[in-house]
Amino acid sequence: MKVAVRSAITALGWLVLALTAGALATRWLDTTRWHLPVVQSAFPIAGCVAVALALTALVAAAVTRRCRFAVAACVVALLPLALAAGAVRSDTIAAADSDEILMFSNMRAGGADPATLIHLVNEHHVDTLVLAEVTADGLAGLDRAGLSALLPHREGRTAYPYAGTMVLSRHPLTLRGLGVDGAGFYQPIVTVEASHSYLLHAVHTYAPIGRNTPLWREQLATLQRWRQAQPTTETIVMAGDFNASSAMPGFRGIADTMTDSLRATGAGWVRTWPNESRIPPFIQLDHILVRVPGKPSPVVASGVDQVGGTDHYAVWARLSVAPGTIGS
Repeated sequence: MKVAVRSAITALGWLVLALTAGALATRWLDTTRWHLPVVQSAFPIAGCVAVALALTALVAAAVTRRCRFAVAACVVALLPLALAAGAVRSDTIAAADSDEILMFSNMRAGGADPATLIHLVNEHHVDTLVLAEVTADGLAGLDRAGLSALLPHREGRTAYPYAGTMVLSRHPLTLRGLGVDGAGFYQPIVTVEASHSYLLHAVHTYAPIGRNTPLWREQLATLQRWRQAQPTTETIVMAGDFNASSAMPGFRGIADTMTDSLRATGAGWVRTWPNESRIPPFIQLDHILVRVPGKPSPVVASGVDQVGGTDHYAVWARLSVAPGTIGS
């Protein structure tokens, strides 16, 4: 009986390990078939399972002297451990008066709590705010709470329930395009006339669910092409709800040559979704990406904040947008 139980546990262990390894391997698969982006979204969870399996297997091996499963589990755990090591390494720079402070919030069809957003704008001294899923009523509520006085310059469009995206700033803004595509989502592109001007692309893509998945992948490809088309002599920022994480090849294509503000702080496992849900947050869908000529590391600080009335955490970043010198 004991032999049968031991065999069943061993078989179950190998099955869980194989499924975990398969989930981790999807990081390199760029396809919208088989609901793969949904599987990729669970990459952090699969990584935790892999590490837990490895630790459990090592303890079991110390008792039973059977090492084959422990060796296999440790090999599988190497990938999430290596990625975790990079995620906790800080690469920030000192603050300066010319820094630009950005914040992004998905308002969930205009339902985000205005008082909390105004508090965060004041607390972080936000210069430029990007809002997704901003409706006319949602924007009016923010203005009644004082946003129009804090960030009087604005570009983009409101729309109900999900397509509206706005850029609001202390600085004058020049609209370069609304970025609307076949999805009908507005993704305005503006020049922010700060002390050191920069090009800002607000982002909001479809979620990779059901029939929207191929369109989501094309949206990511469009954003990558836009990033690639910008001259390397210009400071660019992409901020918004990408509905994608670093476990997805489509997002990594956009983020290539860019710095993710939260990753630069060494914050580790950053989670921005879901908020106010029975499911605890487990994935970072919201990002502020930046590229500054001559500055491999343009991030001073970055973080996330909880906002009531929406399923996303807000993301903010203090960025050094002034071009540096090559080799600095």
